[in-house]
Amino acid sequence: MLIIKTSSLGDIIHTFPVVDFIRHHFPESQLDWIVEKPYSALLLSHPEINKVIEVDTKKWKNSFFSTQTWKSVTMARQTIQQQHYDIAFDLQGNIKSGVILSCVSANRKVGFDRKSVPEWPNTFFTSEKFNPPIGNNIREDYLSIVKEAFNVDAHYNPSTVSLKVSSDAKEWVDDLFVLPKTNILLCPGSRWKNKRLPQATLKEYMNLMHRENSDVYFLLSWGSEEELDTCKVLQQKFDNISVVLPKLELPVLHYLMSRVQLVFAMDSLPLHLAGITKTPTLAVFGPSSAKKYAPIGEQHKSVKGQCPYGQSFEKRCPILRTCPTGACIQSISAEELVDC
Repeated sequence: MLIIKTSSLGDIIHTFPVVDFIRHHFPESQLDWIVEKPYSALLLSHPEINKVIEVDTKKWKNSFFSTQTWKSVTMARQTIQQQHYDIAFDLQGNIKSGVILSCVSANRKVGFDRKSVPEWPNTFFTSEKFNPPIGNNIREDYLSIVKEAFNVDAHYNPSTVSLKVSSDAKEWVDDLFVLPKTNILLCPGSRWKNKRLPQATLKEYMNLMHRENSDVYFLLSWGSEEELDTCKVLQQKFDNISVVLPKLELPVLHYLMSRVQLVFAMDSLPLHLAGITKTPTLAVFGPSSAKKYAPIGEQHKSVKGQCPYGQSFEKRCPILRTCPTGACIQSISAEELVDC
């Protein structure tokens, strides 16, 4: 079997329940995955994926006439064509993934139908097409395509994932928890500014949590220099109850998440990574739908900001990238977060 889900990291993690479903029903199957090269490390750490096939379409596009590019394209195509699959799932649903699917040798090529496919020309490349039920979580959308293909209608709860981590990395993480504390992993960052809480709200949240539980300790995680700056500001304010972590590879961060008592994050990659652990999460949603993107399970809580401009949406706010105020996020108080 083959999964085509080329990007991005969050969307790839949303597709992990499909892997668990396939392993549950077809434990002996060969399961391969085609992904963009920058995201391959995450999949290489997944213990249930047999083979990761890399494509590098962004680089190919930027140097289209380069001899090296065409050598790389040819090698990728040859790698894709080495294996014949009983079934291939295109869960990306755009033109690019459709072109990749056209290179795949498979008895069945399954993807989204016209009502749900991200880019309609993708439907020319699939032989079987399905529309997920309206109103489901994004993880359930991907899973529904696979369940339809196998005609499996039963409710299914995916298990957690244990990504492969070196013994040295595990030892480093374990050393963080020598002293008994209520450890909260706080991830203040997001790719989009309008998905981030103001620093003042984060500070007040940390202050209230410390008042409520003097044993609380914050591990501050970051992925960009801007996020690092935010973490440093928070750590300086609460230097006795917090530490700024070094930048961690995703499997190591995932293992750390399994050791803390709570992961507090925006609608961003760390939240989705935490969603495949048993650890409770507290998520902040504003210009995106918690119903659509929040991790599934009773241990996962979310706080949703209110839009003062009357915007409504199923997935993401249409002015997510352009809203000048980010008022929905600004409206969330530290008290709401603590009470959640």
